[in-house]
Amino acid sequence: MKTIESVQNKEIKEVCKLHTKKGRDGSNQFLVEGEHLIQEAYEAHLLDRIFLSENVELDLDVEQVLCSQAVLNKLSLQKSNASCIGLCHKPDRKVVSCDRTLLLDEVQDPGNMGTLIRSALSFGFNAIFYSKGCVDPYNPKVVQASQGALFKVHIEEAEMVSTIRKLQEDGFLVLGTALRSYSHFLHEIEFPKKTAFVLGNEGSGLSNRVIGVCDDCVKIDMDRFESLNVGVAGSICMYSCFIQGR
Repeated sequence: MKTIESVQNKEIKEVCKLHTKKGRDGSNQFLVEGEHLIQEAYEAHLLDRIFLSENVELDLDVEQVLCSQAVLNKLSLQKSNASCIGLCHKPDRKVVSCDRTLLLDEVQDPGNMGTLIRSALSFGFNAIFYSKGCVDPYNPKVVQASQGALFKVHIEEAEMVSTIRKLQEDGFLVLGTALRSYSHFLHEIEFPKKTAFVLGNEGSGLSNRVIGVCDDCVKIDMDRFESLNVGVAGSICMYSCFIQGR
């Protein structure tokens, strides 16, 4: 097994570039950390190499590189000592057919993005389109928060307005999430087979431009608070659609 002990190693320096979006976009690669995510990436046929400590044994048919703790910590963005990190390639983006779709416009928090990806998979929303202003879905914090769901849904960058119009042409009911006086409560909606939710930025929500092309707007009936974290709100919306269709 190959061994790397120095943080100045040329290969390690190249891999560390994947900590940035520019580096990930340029190489079409990303990193995962921990045995669970490495296993998920392997099963999705995305895992290319594993960097691991001498205390870890992974029975996976992929190149493995034994690294010093200093090297693993350099590759990791976690605060604690890393034990294994996987180098992955991004999946090929193929056109998919999906009756439940999620659109994310300017969602910038990695935790929210990861939560929404995880909830989308859980509730049958197997296609996700995100705007250019969103956090990179291959950001390590997003990957961690998605807990492997990222490898099992179709996710791609798209222009919001044109994507909404294409979905509408395909028979989708596109619902924007917004606190408007004319917004309907979730429990008032009868969701058709083809339903898409559009979620906006954590601070400013959806723009009027995006709301203007949605078929309708929805909001969540609540006590005391007016709004929820976008990760929580989006999850409730998707669950409401999922449970109604069972």
